[in-house]
Amino acid sequence: MQNAKQTLRLIGAIFLLFLAFYLPLMTCIQKATTHLETEATVTEVRVSPPSKSSRRAPDRNVQYAYTANGMEYQGYDPVYEVDASVKPGDKVMIIYSKNDPADSRVSEFGFFGLKVMLTALVLSGYLIFTYFRNRRQS
Repeated sequence: MQNAKQTLRLIGAIFLLFLAFYLPLMTCIQKATTHLETEATVTEVRVSPPSKSSRRAPDRNVQYAYTANGMEYQGYDPVYEVDASVKPGDKVMIIYSKNDPADSRVSEFGFFGLKVMLTALVLSGYLIFTYFRNRRQS
């Protein structure tokens, strides 16, 4: 039973380490292969109030305009959470598809990605710590 717990701890730690670096790694791969990066101008910051039962802060998502291949495009990133200092007229870096320039997203990692990455790293560190602590005791 102890060996099964140890194995699950190790597998969980490896999975969480993979999760922590998945988003930044995928962004790097996309930038290198199928996407291009450019600067965009923020045209609107949308604030979505949380539901009445939620205590979290409102979501602040960004809408932007950019030029690719000599054409003007508009984009909206519903996943990227901007901080309160971002306002219309500010510049953000985006990546867009080489094949379809209308397909774009903010390339900056964002606060949501940072929260996911830090949480996964902390949990992974805890699992690795308990793995080696319990291994020493047995």
